[in-house]
Amino acid sequence: MNRRITYSNPSSGNFKNTIIARSIPKEFATVMTVLYLTTKLGMANKVTSDLERLLGRKPRTFRQFAQDHVSFWQR
Repeated sequence: MNRRITYSNPSSGNFKNTIIARSIPKEFATVMTVLYLTTKLGMANKVTSDLERLLGRKPRTFRQFAQDHVSFWQR
């Protein structure tokens, strides 16, 4: 499964313009851009137990999620 995935680190303006160009409504693009910027600035790095409490179990790691859905990542 040697599929390369890269992160281009776009500016928030480029991010918003790109998703609007992909037919995302402007209002939703604004919300997504705020979430993107919040994450990019490190303001979303706090880890809580909220998801575990909601699920009633430990959450999966991203690695496990990717392995569980490997067909999605393959071309």
